[in-house]
Amino acid sequence: MLRASLLLTFLLALAAAGCAATAPASRAPKSVSFAIHTAMDYETPGFQKTRLPLEDPKATEEIWVNPKVEINEMDVDTADMTHIWTGPKSKPRQEAAVAVTMTSQGRSKLKTLTTAHGYSRLALFINNRLVMAPYVRSPITDGKMLLFGNMTESEAMRLAIALSGRSPAAQFKAPQQ
Repeated sequence: MLRASLLLTFLLALAAAGCAATAPASRAPKSVSFAIHTAMDYETPGFQKTRLPLEDPKATEEIWVNPKVEINEMDVDTADMTHIWTGPKSKPRQEAAVAVTMTSQGRSKLKTLTTAHGYSRLALFINNRLVMAPYVRSPITDGKMLLFGNMTESEAMRLAIALSGRSPAAQFKAPQQ
């Protein structure tokens, strides 16, 4: 399923710097929990079985998630709403996304994590809800990632604001499946 594969895609580079919409820069406590865990496609001792959020509610894909949080919202420096092109070349479509840049500590954690867990999965949780579990294709060394898939433009903007700590009132709700 193309949509599910897009949801699980973890882009390693940001779109051109000028295309991200940035909210006001004043900092506030972050109003969203964001956590990255290691994950496996098979039963693993100590890991918890979790169902992936798929577009088709009848579809079932389960992964096993390590309960240890490797990266959290405090490791995020900035997050900006942007747009990317997805879909096949014959029928591309524009989709809302969140461009995330990690702090220097977060960048180091992300590099270590993606280097150690190449060709395996990471589980991304927002407000304690699994939203995607992309495969790590190569180490992420620049501390930048692009989150997209099954998000409206307003949800992407709220997530970017909440992750950046720009507004205490911003509250992201993960898309309903």
